[in-house]
Amino acid sequence: RCAGSAVEGRLFAARGDQPVQFRLRGIGAACLLQKRYQRHPGALLVGRAPGKLPQKRFGPVRVALLHVPADQKAADLYEEARDLIRKGNHKKGAQLLKQAIDRGATEPALVLENPILRDEAIGTTVQLVVGERAALAASSGLINAAPDAASKTFLATQTLDEARHVEIFTQRLFDLGVKHDELESTIARHANPHLVRFAEILLEKVDKKDFVAGVVGQNIVLEGLAFSTFEMMQTANRDTNPKFARTLSGTIADERRHVGFGENRIGSLIREQPEKKPEIERMQKDMAYHMLATFADRFRGQAAALQEARRVAQQQANPAGTAARSHVWHGTDLSNADPREMEAVLAETVLKEFKTRLARIGLEYQSPERP
Repeated sequence: RCAGSAVEGRLFAARGDQPVQFRLRGIGAACLLQKRYQRHPGALLVGRAPGKLPQKRFGPVRVALLHVPADQKAADLYEEARDLIRKGNHKKGAQLLKQAIDRGATEPALVLENPILRDEAIGTTVQLVVGERAALAASSGLINAAPDAASKTFLATQTLDEARHVEIFTQRLFDLGVKHDELESTIARHANPHLVRFAEILLEKVDKKDFVAGVVGQNIVLEGLAFSTFEMMQTANRDTNPKFARTLSGTIADERRHVGFGENRIGSLIREQPEKKPEIERMQKDMAYHMLATFADRFRGQAAALQEARRVAQQQANPAGTAARSHVWHGTDLSNADPREMEAVLAETVLKEFKTRLARIGLEYQSPERP
């Protein structure tokens, strides 16, 4: 929405009792900062904006909140901090901004204080880290295999996106209580073997500098898997864990762009190299099987955690015992569905996307075996 806008001003983020200021100028500077600083949930942009920024105007000054507050208390702190900074009281504004950031910087108590939910959150987040590490290795490895400058440039930007995703989800593990020196052992213990094999199939193509197969595996299969999975998780966590839901929202936007590149670039290359189609289709079938096996392992083993999460969410949202709000995704109410139903809707959604996207680039979808 801010593409093409010109802005001049300062980015404020709290550090101690002083705002940290970043001067910015130029076309699309607000978009650049939003991408670069999206992991700092209290950033405020204050300054003159002669271009077409979407934020509300306050006289000659525009103030842009780059992140949604964690809760109403955080929202009130953001509002007060914004007004103080706008009036020039940077010190007090930064103090309140830091309070708002700190309020949204940790996982909800209902997760941290419940061993069942915390263990489930760690297991889920490990799968995200494994997937994003594979995406980072694939996108970076494909840069030198790319046949043209435009593809190299896009993959370079995608590599930065994937590195940020790895950082964000790794930080969530730390927020959940995983110690820094136990990170790798935690990942090794929780990583689903089918997801690991899924990544290995992709990276084998990357290691061989097979650009076409690598981009199909990365930007169609892996990113398509991530896109739908993140959407489902965002819907399920919107009320009980808004911090995690917002994290997923930013990641979803990146994945949508990555999938678009896969479709737009690879179709013409497949038409030029039709002899590669059988090999790529076999790769898609193998990756899809390990994806489905990962879903089966995760969903079929989380019945107890799912029941506990719903019990806690019900108590948190409705102490009087009234029905909790539904969370419908692709026609399934995630707040009431059993694990098998959730597994089925995610699997069918991802496979349907595969069929559509593969057809667009001239490949025939291959149905995998069902685990």
